[in-house]
Order: sequence, then C-alpha cells, then structure tokens
Amino acid sequence: MNTKFVKLMMMTTSTHDNEALNALRMANAMLASANLNWEEYLGGPKEHRSERNPPWDEDTPQPRQRRYERTNSDDNIDRMFETAFAKVRPGSSFRTTIENIHTWWEEKGFLTQKQFETIQKACR
Repeated sequence: MNTKFVKLMMMTTSTHDNEALNALRMANAMLASANLNWEEYLGGPKEHRSERNPPWDEDTPQPRQRRYERTNSDDNIDRMFETAFAKVRPGSSFRTTIENIHTWWEEKGFLTQKQFETIQKACR
C-alpha cells in the first residue's frame, strides 16, 4: 500500500477535526479515483469484493480510470492560494484546511470542485 494513503489514514487520528476530516476526504478521493469504495478496498463481502487493486497499491498497479479535471488554470490557483494564506489567520483550523488543500494541489496538480470552492471562500 502506498505510504501516502497510510499517511492519510494516520492523519485521521488528529485531534484537529478539520485535519482529520480533510485526510478522510482525501482518502475517499483516492478511492473514488480508482472507482473503489471502502468495502471493496477493505475486502468486504465476497459478492462486492473487487479483484482490482487501487492504483496506489505498489504490488499490482492498475491504470486510473477516472480523474478529477483541473478546476482552473495553474497561475490563477497559485494566486488564489497566495491570497488565501494572506487572509486566513495562522493557527486556525481553516488555515490547516487551506494548507492541506495546498499540499494536495502541489502533489496532485488538480483540485476537486469542493477544494476549489473552499479556496474561493478563503479569498473573500
């Protein structure tokens, strides 16, 4: 299993609710990008079990079947992050959410619609 997925699962134990929730949402997005749900991934009832492994499983990589589209241009999103970081108070839970979304953006190169809307909210 990919260390990124494990790291996300470890982040769900955070005492900061926004960080834990964001980690769970990111894990859900990873599963969705592999067209899997938790029951399939964790090996639920045999009639629902998927024989496929998620794309981040290093043992038997599979091609991704679905990806979120980029929400906006790279330059525009980078400017939005700059504005958001300038406006959102350091140490706040909302700041942590913005930082987690920024990490996602840096690693994945795209945002989900909800992530984009959160960054827009921070820029207001």
